[in-house]
Amino acid sequence: MFFDDVLRHGSPPLESIHRFRRYTELDLRRLASSGAVEKDYRGYYMFEVEKSAHKEPVRTERVYFEETFQWMEQEMRKRFDAAASVYTSIQGDPVQRRRVEKFKELMRLDYELLILLNIYSGRFGYPFYSVRQIRELIQDKLSLGIAAHALKRYEETPLNTMMRMDPILGRRYSPEELAGSTPGFKQKKPEEEVFLYTMPYGQNREKRPKK
Repeated sequence: MFFDDVLRHGSPPLESIHRFRRYTELDLRRLASSGAVEKDYRGYYMFEVEKSAHKEPVRTERVYFEETFQWMEQEMRKRFDAAASVYTSIQGDPVQRRRVEKFKELMRLDYELLILLNIYSGRFGYPFYSVRQIRELIQDKLSLGIAAHALKRYEETPLNTMMRMDPILGRRYSPEELAGSTPGFKQKKPEEEVFLYTMPYGQNREKRPKK
């Protein structure tokens, strides 16, 4: 199991999150020695590369590993605490329709936690993104309206909402039944051109676009 009883007690200790962290200090030192990442007075970093649909780099920023890891940890802890609050609210609500809507909020938090944890840990081939990229990725994922379908594909998720649905709501609801206006459950048309974001590990200097 990812984390123990977070719905009852809120955010787990940082140590529980740290065990999923993809890079230790030693890992970063080795990557810097091989030239895959760089280091300055603020710490180890890579270059964010934003690519257009034509695969042309259009912007780049330094992305510091430690600062980004700490930001992800804070964001995960916020969502764990929010999930515990929503869970308490569900338990005290006698109206099934409202309980289902609140449970969908729990699922959205679970989905966002899953995305954050995958980036944090590097599971399933997720690259290391910048804070800006992570925010945009979460919004892009939610705009697809597939939170229920996505959670269903995983055997285990940070909040295990799919496993808890029957015990909490009294029965299982299909993704179709859960569709609605809640973020993560309603598909939105993209308002602008979609960009691909990557952070290449090697040859950063050569891949930086000229300003």
